[in-house]
Amino acid sequence: MLIADMDSLGIAKAFLLQGPFYGNHNDYVSKAINIYPGRLFGAAYMDPWDSQATENFEKIVASTYFNAVKIECSENYGLLMLHPDAKLNDVKIRWCGKDLKRLAWY
Repeated sequence: MLIADMDSLGIAKAFLLQGPFYGNHNDYVSKAINIYPGRLFGAAYMDPWDSQATENFEKIVASTYFNAVKIECSENYGLLMLHPDAKLNDVKIRWCGKDLKRLAWY
């Protein structure tokens, strides 16, 4: 349906961003990107405070589908709702800032 709407409006490409309100849908987004390469691009959703964050990040980096990682920090729906005391300079997620550079594309 998205592709049909894009076609009807003359939109050639779209970037998919997930909202954490519905949870992690990296598999769904990667499948959509795989079906429409060159038309759909997207960001993986990740919780850097999750106990499996580094393993999840390795899967994201290994994937050829994602162009970015989204770390949603809104209070109502994002990580601040799940981790109210979260700080982006938290030593527990210091690895994240360094490793995100591996995902950069040009």
